[in-house]
Amino acid sequence: MRIPHWVAPRHLRVEVNGQPVACDWTGRYLNFAGLAPGDNVVLVFPIGESAGSYTVAAHTPWERTYTCTFRGSTLVDISPRDESPTSYPLYRRDHMRADAAPMKEVARFVPERIITQW
Repeated sequence: MRIPHWVAPRHLRVEVNGQPVACDWTGRYLNFAGLAPGDNVVLVFPIGESAGSYTVAAHTPWERTYTCTFRGSTLVDISPRDESPTSYPLYRRDHMRADAAPMKEVARFVPERIITQW
């Protein structure tokens, strides 16, 4: 399972079927051994907010600097906003700033064996 670059491994908690487990790492990937069909894997980690300033069309008459707010790697807010009636309201994502992420159940393929050496 790929872990985003902004997640510190020391802050990652991994559970399989409600029990904490230790995993092996390969780069930014977690390797799980011994999973069975129906096992429930839960990853818990903090998602921090950060902000940065970005300049568009630098050194031109249209130069403009924007402040972008990220939660993890997702852009959740941008300012200043273009409030004109013909513009599309971009990055109004207050719902993505909640403490708990929306849960989604997905089916994943699990290979019969893992090849770790080429």
